[in-house]
Amino acid sequence: MWSTWKSRYEIFQPDGALPSPWASYDGKNPCGDGFSNEVVTLSSFTAFGDFNQATFSLENLGNPLVAQAKVYTRYEVRVNQQEFETIVGHKWFLASTLPKANAPVPFNDGSIEVMAAWRILTPAYTPVIRARYYIVPNAKVFDVASAKCVTQDVALVGFHIVAKTPNRPQWIWSSFEHVDNVPGITTEPKPPAGIPLSFNDPSKPQALDPPRRPAALSPTNPPLASPTAMQVIRKQALSPASMMMNNTYWNLPEIKGTV
Repeated sequence: MWSTWKSRYEIFQPDGALPSPWASYDGKNPCGDGFSNEVVTLSSFTAFGDFNQATFSLENLGNPLVAQAKVYTRYEVRVNQQEFETIVGHKWFLASTLPKANAPVPFNDGSIEVMAAWRILTPAYTPVIRARYYIVPNAKVFDVASAKCVTQDVALVGFHIVAKTPNRPQWIWSSFEHVDNVPGITTEPKPPAGIPLSFNDPSKPQALDPPRRPAALSPTNPPLASPTAMQVIRKQALSPASMMMNNTYWNLPEIKGTV
């Protein structure tokens, strides 16, 4: 199960400490002493590092994403054993040993990295709504109001899988989003009546709000205890081929009725 793979914070420890072995949960946890790496932890050693979306630029941080429930989307990165052993073997957990710009980065074949986007579940989410999600109960989540980690149930709303194979050394990137994130613009499936969308309010104008992406969260621009919800709209329709593949997968006998 990918949620047992090594997390980003287990690899990049404070002061460049050597990561614990693959089969060990030892090592510091960003929530502090007394918190175990066996439990999904949505926090970071760097200020608000799990609040900002990833970008393709190392120089610029991404922006936060606030759900309609007025909670920040939180991001987690985990890697499989092949990628973990590549990083540790080359000592890439140290800034001084990172590959130089434009130099080859020889990850082991079979390396896989997953990037998960989580939404904190508030008490308003009924069992009917919760049943539509993959949920991790009792995750440890940094709470803005109390400035400490608390126990929260979190729901998966987005997922990237990046894999390196012998025949595709430039990696293969696959992205997934939950069906209840935002409305479709053609024939995309719609949630049943009474099921809220995570990042869109259908009763409001269907325009981006804010119109431009906000600044990244940082020590000088910290997160708010009650941030303003963002209105996210779809700009590109899902392809018929993608929808057909999804429908085929979810109707397989071994899958249907399990979620």
